[in-house]
Amino acid sequence: MDFDAGSPWTALSPKDWKLLGIALRTTRRVEEHSRIGYAGYSFERRMILDAKLRFRGRAGNIITATIPELSVLVPVEKFPKRSRTRSIVF
Repeated sequence: MDFDAGSPWTALSPKDWKLLGIALRTTRRVEEHSRIGYAGYSFERRMILDAKLRFRGRAGNIITATIPELSVLVPVEKFPKRSRTRSIVF
């Protein structure tokens, strides 16, 4: 998992939410900042409200945490295919 300490949101990358088995149908669309850029890519930001996370500690104990708003980043194309033009080489 990657962490962006300067981000105002806690977000899961596509690799992470797929690994965790999160279905996009369980996420909600957001109005504010619905499309963001990260690491040179464009994403639709979706939301899981009151996400309950469970981690296993080093001693084998279960640690639980609830995150009020957990963003899920879904990759999107920067430009729709129909708007792309061919490059002209001289």
